Order: sequence, then structure tokens, then C-alpha cells
Amino acid sequence: QVDCSKYPNTTNDEGKEVPLCPKTPSPVCGSNGVTYSSECLLCAYNVEYGSNISKDHDGECKVSDMQVDCSKYPNTTNEDGKEVPLCTKNYSPVCGTNGVTYDNECMLCAHNMCRQGFKPICYLCLHIFHIRLLFLQVDCSGYPKPACTLEYFPLCGSDNQTYSNKCAFCNAVVYVQTWITFVLLATS
Repeated sequence: QVDCSKYPNTTNDEGKEVPLCPKTPSPVCGSNGVTYSSECLLCAYNVEYGSNISKDHDGECKVSDMQVDCSKYPNTTNEDGKEVPLCTKNYSPVCGTNGVTYDNECMLCAHNMCRQGFKPICYLCLHIFHIRLLFLQVDCSGYPKPACTLEYFPLCGSDNQTYSNKCAFCNAVVYVQTWITFVLLATS
């Protein structure tokens, strides 16, 4: 477990207390199989998304760090008569060997059942699941920003584009001068 209390806090643009992280990279592997640039950024991720991801080990994650057993997920039959995993909407991100971040391990298993190979986060086999899309508004006041961080906290926009983080999402909203909403995938 990471001791996040050792990092000083600052208030972000939304008035939320978040860890103030140094820019020196010191990669750690999270319990979800995702590599974070530092322990502090792992803490920041947990604050931002309300998750409880712990540090598995120092250094980058390796493919062997996260073996996925898809047989543990209950299956259901879709409209085409295909058996597919029945996934919950809980957000506990995992990184696939294709470099794509999935909402949870079950969604990674579901992706592996897709016939067309690689799909970004916005296109997770929507055609084989009974999925409803929840459109959520994101506060983009204070944007655009001249530059965004490289942190990968993907957001799926209602324009079917995957944005690497909130800053990239909000910059797109401002530049396109249209209303793009954040789409949350949820099983029905």
C-alpha cells in the first residue's frame, strides 16, 4: 500500500484537494497492472477516480504482472446467441497488452471476444452487449489550457473519441465549440 499522506496537497481547478506530485519519474506498478509515473501519481489517480489501487511493486508493470482469468466472470447470451461476459460498471482500470486501458478486468475479457481486434475505449464491443450509455457533464470552465499532462486517464466523449485525460477532453470541447459529454459505459 502507498502512504499518500506523505505528499503535500494542493487545490485543483475544481476546488478538490489533490496530491502535489514532483515531476521526477519513478515508475511503480499498480495492483491493476497499470504503470504510474510515480507513487504520487498513483495517489492522485485514486483521489481523482475514487479508486483504491495499491502499489504492486517498484518499476514498470510487466505483462506477467496481470494474468487475467476470464472464466471467473458469469456469462450471458446476447441477441446473436453468443456467450459474453456479464460485466459490472465498477471502475477499476486495467491495462491490456495492447496498451489500451479498460474500465475493469471483465471489460478486458469482453474486448477479447470482439471479432475485429483492437478497439479504443469508446468502442468496447458495444454491439454484443446490452449496454446503456450514461452521458455525464464535465465542468470545463478554465479551459482551454496551453498544454495538457501526459497522464492517461481516458475519457470517452459523446463524439465517440477517446481523450487521454480531462484536459484533452475539455480542450476539445472548447476548440470544437460544441457540447461533448463524457460517456460512461454501464451494463443494463
